[in-house]
Amino acid sequence: MHSIPSFIGIRSIPFLNSQISVVIDRDWLHISICMGIYIHIPIDMYRYGESVHGTVIKFGYFVDLHVVNSILHMYASFGFLSESVRLFDEIPEPYVVSWNVVIDGLAQCGCFDEVLGAFDEMVVCVVELNSVTLLVLVSACTKSGDLDVGKLIHLYIVKKEVHVSENLGNGLLHMYVKFGDMDSAEKLFDRMNVKMVFSWTSMIDGYMQKGDRKSANVFFVQMPEKDATAWNVMLNGFVVGNDLTAAKLIFREAPEKDVVSWNCMIVGYAQNKNFTRSLELFKEMLIVDFRPDRITIASLLAVCSFAGALYIGEAVHSIMKKQNITREEVDSTLISCLSF
Repeated sequence: MHSIPSFIGIRSIPFLNSQISVVIDRDWLHISICMGIYIHIPIDMYRYGESVHGTVIKFGYFVDLHVVNSILHMYASFGFLSESVRLFDEIPEPYVVSWNVVIDGLAQCGCFDEVLGAFDEMVVCVVELNSVTLLVLVSACTKSGDLDVGKLIHLYIVKKEVHVSENLGNGLLHMYVKFGDMDSAEKLFDRMNVKMVFSWTSMIDGYMQKGDRKSANVFFVQMPEKDATAWNVMLNGFVVGNDLTAAKLIFREAPEKDVVSWNCMIVGYAQNKNFTRSLELFKEMLIVDFRPDRITIASLLAVCSFAGALYIGEAVHSIMKKQNITREEVDSTLISCLSF
């Protein structure tokens, strides 16, 4: 059973020098709004926010949950999770917004077990979860690899008849796709009132990942508006599946190509040892004024290494230097090329 860690009380947070100028308005909502500003300022202003926190305590505004939630948000936004949780533990009866701020902060810090522990506690405390809470929980399940808990959260949504926003629906869809549960993904997809581009692309990608190119193609053909990502998902799926004939067709028909499209084909030909075609595509890429990225460069240097085309490797290296592309995998490939 997971649980949110307990910390010492709020009053352990030091109250800074009272000479610091802090404007106090008797309207609690005004203070709440002022606290909300701190999510947009540099981290060195954390101490100033901390002083406002002390002022809130001194003047008795801590009883207002709107104010407390703003302070919670401030600490979470600065990445001070201990302070955020410590403050949360001091709230006698936190409501769903307070929970949302804390679990979102935990999720941002990668504490997914604690996020799922918060879900257990919310259920025990009979807190009504809203779509914001549930989206964070579903995302935590996806990132932590816990499909079982993800299904329990989905069941909670169904039983409680929670309104499924577009983001929450796509979050659930992405979870099922990531775990390869395409039966559940397709059932959910069929029940979605609004199917966004992301929804269609997720289904295509899911079937491609499972090697079911036929089902992926069915969704691709039915997709009403195809963006560059959808075309690239299909393209990459065929390349990974070593079906360069189908990949060439997709590449040729794509109305808009980006650097990902070009990279897919360059890598595809390289993997099939058609080094000449990889280099030809690179030249075409430059002619149509596409800027190569690190993946392009690394792939081309590998091609040069295997093909023994040292002079092309030197030219690619020159491009790499001009565009300040210096990553470890590119450098290691370059060493391989120059030592051929």
